[in-house]
Amino acid sequence: MLGGTVGGLATTTANLVIQDGLGDTLPIASNGRFVFPNGLAPGDAYTVSVQTQPGTPAQFCRVSNATGVISDFDVTNVVITCLTTGKYLFTVNPYDNSGNGSVASFTINPSTGALTAAAGSPYTPTELQPYYVAVDPTGQFIYVANSASASISTDSVGTGGVLTLDVSTASTGASSNLPFSIAIDSNYLYVGSNNSPNNSAIEAYTLNGGVLSPAAGTLAASTYPADNTPYSLAVDASSALLFGAYLYDGELFVDSIGGGGALSPAAGSPFQFQQGAPANTPYAIALYPGAKFAYVTDSAANTVSLYSYTASGALSLVAVYDQGATLGLAPNGLAVDPTGSFLYVANSGSGTVSAFTINSATGVLTPVAGSPFMASGTASPATPTSVRVDPSAQFAYVTNGDAGTISAFSIDFATGALTAVGQPLSTIISGGGPGSLAIE
Repeated sequence: MLGGTVGGLATTTANLVIQDGLGDTLPIASNGRFVFPNGLAPGDAYTVSVQTQPGTPAQFCRVSNATGVISDFDVTNVVITCLTTGKYLFTVNPYDNSGNGSVASFTINPSTGALTAAAGSPYTPTELQPYYVAVDPTGQFIYVANSASASISTDSVGTGGVLTLDVSTASTGASSNLPFSIAIDSNYLYVGSNNSPNNSAIEAYTLNGGVLSPAAGTLAASTYPADNTPYSLAVDASSALLFGAYLYDGELFVDSIGGGGALSPAAGSPFQFQQGAPANTPYAIALYPGAKFAYVTDSAANTVSLYSYTASGALSLVAVYDQGATLGLAPNGLAVDPTGSFLYVANSGSGTVSAFTINSATGVLTPVAGSPFMASGTASPATPTSVRVDPSAQFAYVTNGDAGTISAFSIDFATGALTAVGQPLSTIISGGGPGSLAIE
């Protein structure tokens, strides 16, 4: 008997078909155990693979423990894991359109990863200098931090990724309270804002059909003091922790998320990042899915740091990776793929993307062969600022700030290596390139 288990298959999907390499196929319509109907003889060599990927909704299924030789015992350890593919990609161009900014939307081809601009994209928002974009958990809305308008705008996502701008707008407070980062869990949205020169804040909002409301009822009660410029935020929903990086103070912070979305500093927070500013300036932070590891880029020292953390939010430095580990100059954005297999880093000073494999037990990084990869597909640096991996872990996308483009890559799921998909696409109206990006 040859069989195993299926996980992650969407409940509306009924067209996954697998094969055993010996002429037998098996349609699968639900998660759980599966067994090929025809028995195999001892000595038969099998290779289980996906013949037809699910299409309603589009998913990508991988097979583990796929090959072997039948012995006198049943084979029950084949594992098929399915992830839903990305539908749409969104990016913001803070200084496009004569410095006012723009928002761009693309559809994602689930088979190739290629991008196609949505009708009407790029869009001209009413607010100024959209700096960060995040997707609502329902996928029906995106939230945009408008760094020169002291507001978070809600745009609805229609068929084909077409955006309807400003279906709702939430203030971050005084006109000088400028938002630069967003993090979302299932119930709350957190915004990192800078109020020049040193008085920054974290604002907390509830999510209600795309409408953002102060989590504690009033904005004043939902605003928490912060150090200088929280440029990056990340949420560990399972541990109810909010992480962030204070770029100009050279610090990391961890807040516990309590009832009603209220924030309280973890013991010891904020934590000095390495030697502190100006020698070390944490730019972006990414968390490992399902384990307590955090990765932080340092755009001044050209490093990526690995931290472990406890359920209470205590941070411990594990390792620091520098240019000797295939890291480029001025690393900015970074992303862990949804399977926890690989880490990607956008090196804005080198025009490259560095790739690492992740040890799931320790979080330790190992450079991928061939890394770093050119972000724009040419030898000309394009100041890549952000990188994201689609939900099915098949494709990586990189925003190229100076070039005003976005690049698509396919991911070799065995090695993590990147291969360019087509040519970079423009995200802009007239000038001033993309920064943050988000994928639904």
